[in-house]
Amino acid sequence: MKQVAFIIIIFMATACAPKADLSRCIPATDAEIESISAGLVKASDGALRLSDAWAVKSNDYANVWIIAAYIYGAGAEMEKGVGPGVWAHGGEQDDPRLILAVGGFAHQFSNWGTGETTDAEIRLTSDGVKEAMQCAEANHK
Repeated sequence: MKQVAFIIIIFMATACAPKADLSRCIPATDAEIESISAGLVKASDGALRLSDAWAVKSNDYANVWIIAAYIYGAGAEMEKGVGPGVWAHGGEQDDPRLILAVGGFAHQFSNWGTGETTDAEIRLTSDGVKEAMQCAEANHK
């Protein structure tokens, strides 16, 4: 009986969680993907690449875009993509500036500075992050 009650509580918490507004997502531009990719860690067994990348303009900052993308590389796990990794950048989509890593996968697989420790404190809880991540997850191949 305790297991059933626990399962119902988990289901209710998941069902009641606020959903992200996926209408805010647009595909990341080639400029964004190329700029972020320039800071990806070089793996010993080959280069890493980004795919399934989505962008959301954050409402928390004057001109910051949040990008979520899957990271691909050699090896069984990496061939299917890991992530999504999350990065933030200032500027426009066709001219990204000051790229920052936000969260675990971006920190693990890139050399970009840490968004969480900047004055802006861009975190996984910042506006636009959840939306970008959910768009990347929904479109992951």
